Amino acid sequence: MVWTTAQDVLLLAASPVTTVGAIYQVIEPPVATNIIDLIPRAQALLPPGIAPSLLRLEVLTRTKSRGNFPLRVGLTFEEVKAQPVDVLGISVKDVLPPIGMSLPRLNFLGMNEQDSPGYFDVAYLDEELLIIKQNAPGGLFALVRAESDDP
Repeated sequence: MVWTTAQDVLLLAASPVTTVGAIYQVIEPPVATNIIDLIPRAQALLPPGIAPSLLRLEVLTRTKSRGNFPLRVGLTFEEVKAQPVDVLGISVKDVLPPIGMSLPRLNFLGMNEQDSPGYFDVAYLDEELLIIKQNAPGGLFALVRAESDDP
């Protein structure tokens, strides 16, 4: 993600403890995984490359087109997890397991995936750029294609 107006995402950078390193979306239809890399705010005071730390948050969603809206992509949030990647310059992603949880399915509330409140509308799409408009709480997102999501 290179730009957004979404307040829920912009607030991530307002934390006194962490700041956002990068935000990605890994799309492997029908699954889209939102990835948020967080770094300790105090690390920003150090020269680059000195004892870096990184925590990766992943939100797994299942995507499905919405019948009457050809550019609308429905989202069903399925799982969230946090994975330490680096701690004080030491890679721990293969040592420390992720902490996560499955999210409750909406069908227990009488809703089906077609009625789920999560969705976005595709405003523009080509080989390199995706611009989407999120439903409530709202916002625009500009995402560019990347070869890898490695930090």
